[in-house]
Amino acid sequence: MANPAEDFPSAPPDQSPGQNALLSGKQSVPAPTHEQTATALRHFRIVRNALRKLLENPDLGKTNIRPEMIDAMTGLIGDGIMEPANAVTQLSKLPDKPFDQKQAVEQMYADTIRAEIAVLDHHKTTNPPQYSEFALEHLRHVASGREHVHVMKGLMAHYAR
Repeated sequence: MANPAEDFPSAPPDQSPGQNALLSGKQSVPAPTHEQTATALRHFRIVRNALRKLLENPDLGKTNIRPEMIDAMTGLIGDGIMEPANAVTQLSKLPDKPFDQKQAVEQMYADTIRAEIAVLDHHKTTNPPQYSEFALEHLRHVASGREHVHVMKGLMAHYAR
C-alpha cells in the first residue's frame, strides 16, 4: 500500500516532493485538474480499503504482517493502482516489529485521509463544487481509457513543480 500520494503507504510513506507539497499544504502550484482530482480520490479510496483490511486483522501489532502487506500490495499492483517499484520501496520501509508495523499501518491510513482532504481542498480553490456522484466520475475515468498510474504520476509531477 502506498502512501497516499505515493502508492502504498509506509509510515509516513516515501514522501516525494509532490507528496510533501500536498501534505504540507503548500499550494504555490495550480490546483489539480478535475481528472487528477477524481483519480486521486479513487486512488485514496482503494488504498484506504486495503489498509482497512490490514487494520481489521486481529493479529496486527501481535505478529508480523509483512505477508499480508505483500498480498495487499500485489492486489494494488494487479489493479493498476501501484507500480511494482513503489511497492518494493514501501515494503522495505515496513518495520520488523509487529507493534511498529501496527503504528506504521495506522499512520499510512491517517496520511491517506490527510492527502485526500488536501487534494479536495486544493481542487476546490479553483473549481466550484459540482456535486457529481463518484460513480459517474468513475465511469468517466474508465471510459476515458486513462490509466490510473499515469494520471497519478501526472498529479505527483504537478505537485513536484
